[in-house]
Amino acid sequence: VVASDIIEVNKSIYVSPEMVKKIRYQICDYTAIENMQISPNDIRSIAEQDNRAAEVNPTMLISVAANKDLSFGLSRVWEAYTNEVPFRTEVFRTVEDCREWIRSQLT
Repeated sequence: VVASDIIEVNKSIYVSPEMVKKIRYQICDYTAIENMQISPNDIRSIAEQDNRAAEVNPTMLISVAANKDLSFGLSRVWEAYTNEVPFRTEVFRTVEDCREWIRSQLT
């Protein structure tokens, strides 16, 4: 996975403020990824996309499943860049943990 992959996905779901307002949660599943080629600047750009979306939809949840050390570490860096915005994020090692967290936040 390269940064442009994630940036393009974000562009496709953050099409308009109306679409962003409809997002209750996102689960980003990176568990099948063998390698990530993402720089610190790329992570900052991705986080900025999410931060702008959070300004429109502060109740949105984003959970990341990253079972490999590299993807987990990069996801935690992303999480740090999104720490100042009103939406909630969490990084886990499994998709099931992501789902559990989402369920707990929605109840």
